[in-house]
Amino acid sequence: ILLTSGGAYIRIKGSNIEVHAPGTIDIKGAKKTLDGPASMEHDFKELPNSPESGMYDEQNRLRTSFGTPLEDVAIEFDVPGQGKRVYFTDQDGMTSRLFSDKPDTARMRLVPDELVVPTGADTFVPRIKP
Repeated sequence: ILLTSGGAYIRIKGSNIEVHAPGTIDIKGAKKTLDGPASMEHDFKELPNSPESGMYDEQNRLRTSFGTPLEDVAIEFDVPGQGKRVYFTDQDGMTSRLFSDKPDTARMRLVPDELVVPTGADTFVPRIKP
């Protein structure tokens, strides 16, 4: 990311931040901490296990051949040992994430839906060549 103005710039690249100015650099704040060139460490608390967890997981994204996400589409998953479940894709076309303690083969299929054709959408109007 590069921000420029009047010969000055701020560049964020990888783990580095570069600040350059042909004039004065003014930093305002109640407290200022400048640490470096070391890494700062933090002890993270252990994350809780979710009700659905496992060593193996899978999630899929459904899109049209043009790359448009399929939103709110019913998907049936048949997972061995867990049975069949129906989920809906989100706004990005993502299915729910499935979890398992062992590798296995699951089946996924689109659930047929009623096609609603708006009035007039099925009317054919031929083009007349001039």
